Amino acid sequence: MENESEKIAENAASSFVSDIANAIFGGSSKEQFIKGALIGGAAAYLLTNEAAQKALFKAAVRFGAAGARAFGEMKDRFEDAKAELGKEDKEGE
Repeated sequence: MENESEKIAENAASSFVSDIANAIFGGSSKEQFIKGALIGGAAAYLLTNEAAQKALFKAAVRFGAAGARAFGEMKDRFEDAKAELGKEDKEGE
Protein backbone atom coordinates (compact mmCIF):
# COMPACT_ATOMS: atom_id res chain seq x y z
CA MET A 1 0.00 0.00 0.00
CA GLU A 2 2.86 2.38 0.82
CA ASN A 3 4.35 1.80 -2.63
CA GLU A 4 1.04 2.72 -4.24
CA SER A 5 0.76 5.99 -2.30
CA GLU A 6 4.37 6.84 -3.19
CA LYS A 7 3.59 6.26 -6.88
CA ILE A 8 0.49 8.47 -6.64
CA ALA A 9 2.50 11.26 -5.00
CA GLU A 10 5.26 10.90 -7.58
CA ASN A 11 2.75 11.06 -10.44
CA ALA A 12 1.09 14.12 -8.92
CA ALA A 13 4.44 15.89 -8.56
CA SER A 14 5.42 14.98 -12.10
CA SER A 15 2.08 16.21 -13.42
CA PHE A 16 2.46 19.48 -11.51
CA VAL A 17 5.93 20.13 -12.94
CA SER A 18 4.69 19.24 -16.40
CA ASP A 19 1.74 21.63 -16.07
CA ILE A 20 4.04 24.46 -15.02
CA ALA A 21 6.43 23.77 -17.90
CA ASN A 22 3.52 23.73 -20.35
CA ALA A 23 2.21 27.01 -18.95
CA ILE A 24 5.59 28.68 -19.36
CA PHE A 25 6.88 27.04 -22.53
CA GLY A 26 3.66 25.83 -24.13
CA GLY A 27 2.16 27.24 -27.25
CA SER A 28 3.17 27.25 -30.88
CA SER A 29 6.74 26.93 -32.08
CA LYS A 30 6.81 30.67 -32.78
CA GLU A 31 5.74 31.44 -29.19
CA GLN A 32 8.31 29.02 -27.81
CA PHE A 33 11.03 30.64 -29.93
CA ILE A 34 10.08 34.14 -28.77
CA LYS A 35 10.04 33.07 -25.10
CA GLY A 36 13.39 31.33 -25.50
CA ALA A 37 14.91 34.35 -27.23
CA LEU A 38 13.70 36.67 -24.47
CA ILE A 39 14.97 34.41 -21.70
CA GLY A 40 18.28 33.87 -23.49
CA GLY A 41 18.68 37.59 -24.11
CA ALA A 42 18.02 38.39 -20.47
CA ALA A 43 20.49 35.72 -19.36
CA ALA A 44 23.17 37.01 -21.76
CA TYR A 45 22.61 40.58 -20.55
CA LEU A 46 22.96 39.56 -16.91
CA LEU A 47 26.04 37.45 -17.58
CA THR A 48 27.87 40.19 -19.51
CA ASN A 49 26.77 43.43 -17.82
CA GLU A 50 28.64 44.13 -14.60
CA ALA A 51 26.29 46.92 -13.51
CA ALA A 52 23.28 44.62 -13.96
CA GLN A 53 25.02 41.91 -11.93
CA LYS A 54 25.75 44.35 -9.09
CA ALA A 55 22.14 45.55 -9.09
CA LEU A 56 20.88 41.95 -9.09
CA PHE A 57 23.17 40.96 -6.22
CA LYS A 58 22.19 44.04 -4.20
CA ALA A 59 18.53 43.20 -4.70
CA ALA A 60 19.19 39.60 -3.64
CA VAL A 61 20.99 40.75 -0.49
CA ARG A 62 18.15 43.15 0.37
CA PHE A 63 15.59 40.43 -0.23
CA GLY A 64 17.56 38.00 1.93
CA ALA A 65 17.90 40.56 4.73
CA ALA A 66 14.18 41.30 4.60
CA GLY A 67 13.45 37.59 4.74
CA ALA A 68 15.76 37.15 7.72
CA ARG A 69 14.04 40.03 9.55
CA ALA A 70 10.61 38.58 8.82
CA PHE A 71 11.75 35.15 10.01
CA GLY A 72 13.16 36.68 13.19
CA GLU A 73 9.88 38.48 13.83
CA MET A 74 7.90 35.27 13.33
CA LYS A 75 10.28 33.44 15.67
CA ASP A 76 9.78 36.14 18.33
CA ARG A 77 5.99 35.89 17.98
CA PHE A 78 6.17 32.11 18.29
CA GLU A 79 8.27 32.39 21.44
CA ASP A 80 5.82 34.97 22.89
CA ALA A 81 2.86 32.68 22.19
CA LYS A 82 4.74 29.74 23.69
CA ALA A 83 5.49 31.74 26.86
CA GLU A 84 1.88 32.88 27.09
CA LEU A 85 0.65 29.30 26.89
CA GLY A 86 3.11 28.35 29.62
CA LYS A 87 1.69 31.09 31.86
CA GLU A 88 -1.89 29.95 31.20
CA ASP A 89 -0.96 26.36 32.05
CA LYS A 90 0.62 27.45 35.35
CA GLU A 91 -2.42 29.59 36.23
CA GLY A 92 -4.79 26.71 35.52
CA GLU A 93 -3.03 24.38 37.97
